[in-house]
Amino acid sequence: MGVAAFRISQRTPVGSAAMKLWWAHYALNLSWAPIFFGAKNLRLGVGISCGLIGTLLAVISKFFAIDRVAGLLLLPYLGWITFATFLNCEICKRNPTDADGYNNAKFQAGLCRLQADAAAFADS
Repeated sequence: MGVAAFRISQRTPVGSAAMKLWWAHYALNLSWAPIFFGAKNLRLGVGISCGLIGTLLAVISKFFAIDRVAGLLLLPYLGWITFATFLNCEICKRNPTDADGYNNAKFQAGLCRLQADAAAFADS
């Protein structure tokens, strides 16, 4: 990602549409882990993953038009994002979320916090 973005940044103006799209994709990429792992919001994680694929396809198209190598450099990343999205979907299926947004992942995280609090209380 970095090499491809650098190549494009050297060939286009700072505020080009290609770079703006890349930055939007990158921001979306950075939001996935805190949503999926931190908030344990599995469904939103799937939505972000799908958004990542969509924006990456647009980025690849823009980059390829400017610098073929930059576009090609992103293809392995597209493979990874696609695979990660399938994993995300499978995790979501295996941890159904109820109407209140509660799922097994949130239950497990709460249980771990409760155990840690109990251990800390027992030690004091």
